[in-house]
Amino acid sequence: MSRVELMPFSSIIFFDNKIKEKIINLTSNKLLYEVEFELIRRGYRKCNFIHIDPLRPDAMKIIFENNFHYQVLQSIKKYSGFAHTHYSPNSLEDTLMFTAVCSDKESLSIFANAYFKGDHKTIGEMLGYPKCDIDFFVKYWNEHLDLVYPSAMNSTKEGDVVYFDPRLNIMLRYIGLRIIPHFPCSFQCPNAIKFAETIMDIMREKDSKLVDELLDVLSKPVIFSQVNGIIQVEVYEDKSFTKPLFIIIQSGYSSEEYRLKMIPRWENE
Repeated sequence: MSRVELMPFSSIIFFDNKIKEKIINLTSNKLLYEVEFELIRRGYRKCNFIHIDPLRPDAMKIIFENNFHYQVLQSIKKYSGFAHTHYSPNSLEDTLMFTAVCSDKESLSIFANAYFKGDHKTIGEMLGYPKCDIDFFVKYWNEHLDLVYPSAMNSTKEGDVVYFDPRLNIMLRYIGLRIIPHFPCSFQCPNAIKFAETIMDIMREKDSKLVDELLDVLSKPVIFSQVNGIIQVEVYEDKSFTKPLFIIIQSGYSSEEYRLKMIPRWENE
């Protein structure tokens, strides 16, 4: 496998106007962003990474209101979609501040040092992720960067089908749609499901209808593929895979080629 480095980008092709309206509504909502801070406030995690637009004070307002501690780790170039590689900005308008936010000063120091050292184990622990998922990330991160394929290989399969719990669907995170903010060690991981339930409980306190709409989208069958550094996520109406709803096209990270047919199946119900 050879590494492919493309400028981060993401685009969506819609085939259904109703799903387009729903996706636009979900991606414009700030609830998931706010929940990241709420997890710190309620003690489910010590810290978090956030992107702060220096021209918009929203995040700083939340930080100051909750007496959080923060440190700007890097100024990065704005991008669309999802990125694991950061580039230098050309102007203030083109800038995001990649920032560590923590509940206390000591945690911030540990978290920031772990980031600069590339200590993924400590970072994962302070983000509140399950140990099995942290170990999985440490094992596969340097080789893959995008860990959907390794997660799928650890998951329940029947023939050419990979099953995933909708609460662990990270295939749509390229456009900001997901429950959990990390890669699960499998798409049936009970510890990741428990973490997802915590997040959903907090979200439902604020907007139960939005959670139902999000889960409806996350419960759609998916064909996830990568070729020549381009990731493609095809989302379908049902498991017959005959009616596409939308396609996400996202910059990838390797020349590796694969195609996964993925069907939702709820665990522990």
